[in-house]
Amino acid sequence: DFVGEQNQKIYFLIKDYLEETNSTTIDNTVIKFRAKTKVDDLNEDYLDSICNQDVSLIDLLQYAKSIKICSLSRKCMARTTQLLNDQKQLGIDASYDQLCKLYDFATEDFTNILSNIDNSNFKHIYETVSGTLNNLIQGKTKVGLVCQTFPLWMNLLGGSFRKASLNVISGTNKHGKSAVAMAIANDIGEQGFPVLYVDTELPRDYQAMRLLAIRSKVPLKRIEYATFINNPEEEVKIKKEINSYIPITHWQATGELLDNIIQTIKRWVVTKVGKDEFGNTKDCLVVFDYLKVSTHKDFAVNIAEYQILGIICTKLHDLAVKYQIPIIMAAQLNRTGDIGASSRIDHLCSNRTIIAKTIKILWKGLLKSFL
Repeated sequence: DFVGEQNQKIYFLIKDYLEETNSTTIDNTVIKFRAKTKVDDLNEDYLDSICNQDVSLIDLLQYAKSIKICSLSRKCMARTTQLLNDQKQLGIDASYDQLCKLYDFATEDFTNILSNIDNSNFKHIYETVSGTLNNLIQGKTKVGLVCQTFPLWMNLLGGSFRKASLNVISGTNKHGKSAVAMAIANDIGEQGFPVLYVDTELPRDYQAMRLLAIRSKVPLKRIEYATFINNPEEEVKIKKEINSYIPITHWQATGELLDNIIQTIKRWVVTKVGKDEFGNTKDCLVVFDYLKVSTHKDFAVNIAEYQILGIICTKLHDLAVKYQIPIIMAAQLNRTGDIGASSRIDHLCSNRTIIAKTIKILWKGLLKSFL
């Protein structure tokens, strides 16, 4: 991390000596001796001047912090230079999506730099598990998000929608996949955790009516046809719920390219969710409703639909792992009881639930028949 060549040589001499001997002390005589056999052109006068500096132990921590800040500043400057050079490569024909991707990648890199993330480090498998276990014991973190609406289902999944997981809900047409997905979003949002509902099919207002029905206990049909207005009690419930707050963000992704969907999810996680004091993504949930090819432009690369569906699943899985978040994905079953690209989906997902029977939704918050 040192810019000066002499500082780099001194650092590696000290590092090698401490690793070889397990010593806790070192002086410039040892460094000079080792330099004669290990490096060339070490400036001994410069080494003497460093060793003769009077650095108080009281000030040592602040001194180390200053070095670290300078280090991070250099990395940010280097990434800024790269961003400016990349920006120059965008011509007048560049699209809005290309510009978004360019700055999405830069934002992600800056976040990683400032979070002190170094993906080049190889760590022993047990290196961080002690801290993770202590955080779990002290309640500072959790394994995943628990959907309290479906306790039996949570038990089957191992207790929760785990972090870094892709949870697939599959079923044939009109069997209630979106209804279950919205019930999950409501449950997690009601607990105070932010939810992003990526919708490739239904309009926002209709989904909003579904959520209103769940939360107000007014039947969906009465909301959809506005007949609740004839019932003063229901009218009060609806208006009260509309003015309440639940952290569910709906994004209409109909017709969006796969890369745009992935980039938007990343942007939401980075800008709307953020990281905790330990540098981990805060608890949140992404609902992807549902798995399909959103636009004919996805076929421009001359690959089959089932391959595109597999790629979508792959990218969602990688996104879940990278940001350590749970993702719920709804998927349509065909007449043979499979999903397109089902083998790849089954391989990548953390679990897959098949809704085998039509679910009767009671908008009093209960699902009478599930699985």
